[in-house]
Amino acid sequence: MLSYCDTDYNLDRHLISFLQDTPFFAELSRYIRKVPTKDIPTAGVTFDQRYDDITLYWNPDFFASLSDTEVRGVLIHEFYHLIFQHVTSRIKKPFNIWNVATDLAINSIIVSSESKSATLPAGCLIPGTFPCPPNGRKLTKEEKDAMPIASLIENLPHAKASEWYFDKLKEACKHEGEGEGEGKGKGEWITSIDDHSG
Repeated sequence: MLSYCDTDYNLDRHLISFLQDTPFFAELSRYIRKVPTKDIPTAGVTFDQRYDDITLYWNPDFFASLSDTEVRGVLIHEFYHLIFQHVTSRIKKPFNIWNVATDLAINSIIVSSESKSATLPAGCLIPGTFPCPPNGRKLTKEEKDAMPIASLIENLPHAKASEWYFDKLKEACKHEGEGEGEGKGKGEWITSIDDHSG
């Protein structure tokens, strides 16, 4: 169970700006509980059974490290998970691979958008881009060569469905001896920036 934390970070100022620029997301946001927590590193949406409600859990320290456009990008990213039913009726297992696949689908939409009012923070998974480690460290050629799943992501096209990315990733994990997409071994650090495990 994720716990609430007190914060001075003002998420509402970002949500209010949605009213001006993206009324669709602004309206959706009105129906989502928002809970600051330090129990997760970034953010995530989930159905919270305690409240019988959809909840956005967000880490205020993570949000404080982002630019305004990155905060908006993360919020839009989380709202897309709900719009596309990634954490409800379309969910697949193994969940860690499903989460990566859904992020690839969503992030290809965000980066392809003509609007520059929303950007993604470093470390987000984007089809056609070699994933960088969460700490942003540059990888050596040897490290890149030892990460065939990351190389696959670098060669994936944009604008495919989450199920399409899921099938490609799951097959690659089996081929690389990482089990049924358990995400262990060579591609271990390749994870989604957000968390929907709740």
